[in-house]
Amino acid sequence: MATHRVGKIYVELDLDKTRYMRSQQTLLKESQDGAKILEKNFKNLGIKSGATFDLMRAQAEQSFQAIKRSGQTTANDLIRAEKAKNDQLKRLNDEQFGHQESMLKKLKSNWLGVTAAVVGAYIAINKAVDVAQKYIKAASDVDPASGGGAG
Repeated sequence: MATHRVGKIYVELDLDKTRYMRSQQTLLKESQDGAKILEKNFKNLGIKSGATFDLMRAQAEQSFQAIKRSGQTTANDLIRAEKAKNDQLKRLNDEQFGHQESMLKKLKSNWLGVTAAVVGAYIAINKAVDVAQKYIKAASDVDPASGGGAG
């Protein structure tokens, strides 16, 4: 280690916060703009997806109508075409919206859980009402003139 001095070094610290705050505001604005752009793109994707499914539904209906208008179509052909159209529409709906189950079917399949939740809610509400009634009774028993003693 050296024991002799070479010179002095002076350091200037920039404690001005304006540049830092400006850069933070820029970062915030860019992140907000990025979120807005991302949200807009997801919305456009949903709109385009919906339009695509609507177009496929229209094509299935047009195909059925073409078969129906054909002069050589028999009754069996119409039945098969109607069934094919309905199957295609159901498949498209399931693909776009997912398989939809009625609320009643969901309750029926999960009746034990639903029953437990209803009973639990009933017990919790009764307990809350009992506690509230005790506090109300205790408050009404307090005599304000005597400084808090029972009346």
